[in-house]
Amino acid sequence: MQTVFETFLEQLSESVDETDFREAMAGAAAGLELITFASLSLPPQRSGEPRLISNYQLAGPRTTCRTGIRKSIRLSFVHTAMTFAADEPNPAFLRVAERYEQALQLMATCFHICV
Repeated sequence: MQTVFETFLEQLSESVDETDFREAMAGAAAGLELITFASLSLPPQRSGEPRLISNYQLAGPRTTCRTGIRKSIRLSFVHTAMTFAADEPNPAFLRVAERYEQALQLMATCFHICV
């Protein structure tokens, strides 16, 4: 976990655009066997644009539904959320999400401060 977190912080500090931020979080998530993530920041004013950074695969119309498990990380920021998800119900996902809940909270906070 320590190596994953240190690498994540290093990549965040070197990030200059949305692609870099996405790759930093995707790499950290993958290091913890959390396949997908989504970060949503809502602007404080209604006139602003929401910002979504994610590695979810957005496909066209589907003939079947995918089920998923999501672990939301709540931040002290009023208009910010980070979600990690699995493609299907998976006990290993839940164990990782529970085991690293505080680390994921810290990662999400660092991510939203840097973005």
